[in-house]
Amino acid sequence: MLDDLRKKQKIIIYFVAVIFILGMGAIGIVEIFTPKPYLGRVDGTKITLEMYQGKIQDMYARFNEQNPNQPMDENTRRSLEGQAWQELVDEILWAKQIKKHRIKVKESDILTEMQNNPPQELMQNESLQVNGRFDKSLYLAALKNNPEFFLMMEDYVRSYLPRKRLQEKIMANAGITIDSLKS
Repeated sequence: MLDDLRKKQKIIIYFVAVIFILGMGAIGIVEIFTPKPYLGRVDGTKITLEMYQGKIQDMYARFNEQNPNQPMDENTRRSLEGQAWQELVDEILWAKQIKKHRIKVKESDILTEMQNNPPQELMQNESLQVNGRFDKSLYLAALKNNPEFFLMMEDYVRSYLPRKRLQEKIMANAGITIDSLKS
């Protein structure tokens, strides 16, 4: 009896391996076709749990960076979670409108915007001021000499410049001028 099992050992191992592989394949196929749960839908775009959790982690990191000595209480946590949701919704809506209006931003546009239009908040930074006034040469030197700062600014401009262009396009098409508002 034991000799028979030894002779058929290879067949049994191959049989178990094939069944295992087919079973794992079937589980994988089912997982692919099973709809993934989502938390909400904005204009046809699903907001997944992973998207929301990623945005919440970004909000927590921003809070901790801006308030290094302040512990996060439950009210702050809830507020940040609400802001995270709102940012996700806003990003989706902005992206849809930017695509709809065919707003394109080139790399050269981003670089020009970075060099010529620093954000107002950054102009208040004391490390970029001389005698209490913003010094553009310090800002440009920081862009040139600090790769992390350059990448941070590039990401910032890359995200807001298409929105700015969309707003400019809408305002240009609105036909409202300062003079028409005074009437």
